[in-house]
Amino acid sequence: MYLPEELMLQVLLRLPPKSLSRFRSVCKAWQAMIDSPPFMNQYLMLTHAYDVSGNESLHLICQECIFGPTNMTFLFSDKQIINLNCLPDISDLYEDTERWFHPSICGPINGIYCISITPSQTSRCVNMFWNPGNGQVHVLPPIPDPVITDHLADLYNEMERDPLAMLYGGFEFDPLSEDYKFFSIEQYGYPFLSPLHHFVCFHLYSLASNSWQQLDPVQLAHPDLINIYDDGRATFVPELMTPILALPFNRSCHWVDDRVVGRDESGMIVITYLLSFDIVNRVFRVSTIPKTALGESFLSLTTVDGCLAAVSLEDVLNSIDKVAAVIHVGVMKEYGIEESWIKAYRVVLNAPGTFLGIVDDQLFVQETDGWMVLYALGSHQEDYNECCYVPFQHFTILPFKGSLIPICPSTHAQ
Repeated sequence: MYLPEELMLQVLLRLPPKSLSRFRSVCKAWQAMIDSPPFMNQYLMLTHAYDVSGNESLHLICQECIFGPTNMTFLFSDKQIINLNCLPDISDLYEDTERWFHPSICGPINGIYCISITPSQTSRCVNMFWNPGNGQVHVLPPIPDPVITDHLADLYNEMERDPLAMLYGGFEFDPLSEDYKFFSIEQYGYPFLSPLHHFVCFHLYSLASNSWQQLDPVQLAHPDLINIYDDGRATFVPELMTPILALPFNRSCHWVDDRVVGRDESGMIVITYLLSFDIVNRVFRVSTIPKTALGESFLSLTTVDGCLAAVSLEDVLNSIDKVAAVIHVGVMKEYGIEESWIKAYRVVLNAPGTFLGIVDDQLFVQETDGWMVLYALGSHQEDYNECCYVPFQHFTILPFKGSLIPICPSTHAQ
């Protein structure tokens, strides 16, 4: 039976990723159509509009702390948790597996997630791109040793040429080059021992070339973030930002830096800074999140209603004079406009718990007894529903998006 090409195109665009993968094997013409950039762009637009997995309640769970070669990612659907055994095993990434590992995840961007795994008692983390929709995993090559000036050669040799840690990382899609990129800030030396014996380096990874580029700190210099010294050293001012993996949004990587700027009669004065790195223009930007949009303590960055959002916690007295935890969700209504921050949602928790994430209009919390519950945003009387019991703690919940976007470097080469 003959089907017109336009009709076949519309049929293929509405298939879930696994079915579309099978259709690539039918004939060379279909494979060429599915692999073509115009088809991928159209399919990507549908992926944004619909969950092509066919299940609107599908979520991704990633543990934040594991010991040894333990599964770290799961699917959550219909009050069930399903193991995802499609990532490389820890034993494939590290020789010594008898230690704690700390995965961090961000995304999705076009159905692709970024995972960084940091082992305890060592400095080198492993970064990878992962598309659970088609099962592809790409482990990034190690961050290269820095190119340094002669002034830093002796200092660098004293450090045994190993960074103390990858301080922060960020994953985003560059629409101009149609390339997925990873931004890394690494610290060399030990700033706690001597402020003169450490420096930072900045690297940018390109999936298209499968290579790293060291960025010039002078060109990145921002007076509130980066100090440049006469000997060529660059140091990073923020000491503890969150999260380690940035929130990707609007072509930029976003972190929060809570900085103590003084004291008054009530205690420490803390300013919450929003830091971003524009992956396209390669520039840092800094603004503040006003206290009117936050509770007492910052928890996480996320997106809500298509806007950048900050989640914070506050303890209040309820009607019977008992302390209740309240989660506030502040939203930047106009991206990049500091004055547009508002406190959009307020959720009073039914019981003490740990914030896990916000997916669509649902706020997820794990209570102290292990049960994961969700609250609906936007209602005057918070809707409270038990989801399921989770047999581990310290994890992140994200939306699951099915996608056929390949993450092989050769596919994105220009």
